[in-house]
Amino acid sequence: MWKRPFILFFSLLLIAFLIYWPSYYSQYRESIENPQEEEQEYKGVITMMDFPYPTADDPGGFSWIREEISRFQKQNPGVVIDLVPLNYRDGYARLESAARTGVYPDIAPVGGNYWYISRGVLEPLDEYINNINDYRQGVIEQVSKDGNVYGLPWAITSDVLFVNRDILSSYGLNNTGNLNISDLEDFLGPIEKGNISKKNVKIYALGGYIDIDDYTLMPFLFKNGKIFNDDGTPAFDEIKEGFAFFADLNKRKLLTQDFGTIDKTRAWDRFIEDRKIAVMPYSLSGILKLKSKASMQYDVVSYPVQSPASKRVIAYSVFKQNDPKKMEIIMKFMNQITSKDKQERIRYFCLMPVYQGSEALYKNDELMEKVAKIVDNTEYLPQNEHLEILDEIIKTHLRQILLGYETVDEAAAEVEREYNEYTSEGT
Repeated sequence: MWKRPFILFFSLLLIAFLIYWPSYYSQYRESIENPQEEEQEYKGVITMMDFPYPTADDPGGFSWIREEISRFQKQNPGVVIDLVPLNYRDGYARLESAARTGVYPDIAPVGGNYWYISRGVLEPLDEYINNINDYRQGVIEQVSKDGNVYGLPWAITSDVLFVNRDILSSYGLNNTGNLNISDLEDFLGPIEKGNISKKNVKIYALGGYIDIDDYTLMPFLFKNGKIFNDDGTPAFDEIKEGFAFFADLNKRKLLTQDFGTIDKTRAWDRFIEDRKIAVMPYSLSGILKLKSKASMQYDVVSYPVQSPASKRVIAYSVFKQNDPKKMEIIMKFMNQITSKDKQERIRYFCLMPVYQGSEALYKNDELMEKVAKIVDNTEYLPQNEHLEILDEIIKTHLRQILLGYETVDEAAAEVEREYNEYTSEGT
């Protein structure tokens, strides 16, 4: 008798199998032939080049992006993001070489550089930006061309003037907040006379360095007008006047002695440590070290010029892609690192936010609140594909002037000749 329930059970099991197996098998074949969207996502390596953004807790400057990469890789198994760290000595040259040769990374922070946009090596990203009105005024325009967006904005950087308040006040400049070009000229004479009367202690009116792909000197070189004319040609007369300005300071020994040869980092350390330099143009990146090393004798002011073009947007871009699935996963990562809800982190890098509603980011930080106001009133560098080569040519001949190898007239003539020769070749 015990066999009957057993036979009945297996009979029902067999009937159920015969009924449901065709449906199950059909679903199985469908899943194999047409996998779900998540199974279709790209699996592989994504290369990313990036510069360091140091913080007080991370002097190396790459911890934040490594953390983002680690988080993304855990959430997207099978995706590997290969970070290639760049430095500020040769990083720009490496990126430019990659763009010229076609051996470029997938991701790089070049969206705010018009040269890359104009070369047609970047993917348009319009469809990946939910609302361009989320960004602060002027930001999207800096990463766009012909109505297309070529970078996801992450932060704004700029160059400003750092001043030694003790030195300026000793020459009658107590209100540095309204420093203008007349004030700058006014205290050059007294500093020069003071240096002549002193045998050992010298005060330098202007400290700095000459470096390519660095725009700290641009506002002085073009202090009375635009970098480019309305027709897109450089303002060569302005360049000559800028050369004359630096040549005059050098002749009067108001520039630091190694202005043309010292590197960026050492120049900044000397400004903080020696305390013999009145004014120092530098990028916002210097504020971190200023806060950690310097006393309250330092302040920040805007360039005392009419057209202070020194502001840039840092934006991550995607170089040309052939795989739509890879493009989708790249943009998933890009949106993660540039999202609005992570703009709070920008404060640790002493950079300015790109999104609307971030005006109070540096509340209760007196120095950075002042920097924010200055940056808001500065102009963006012009969108001209030849800006970088113009900068390189200018810096080369400015160094020649300060080292005594060229006169102002010779250098100005060479700048115009070399620039015209370069652009006529269509390089």
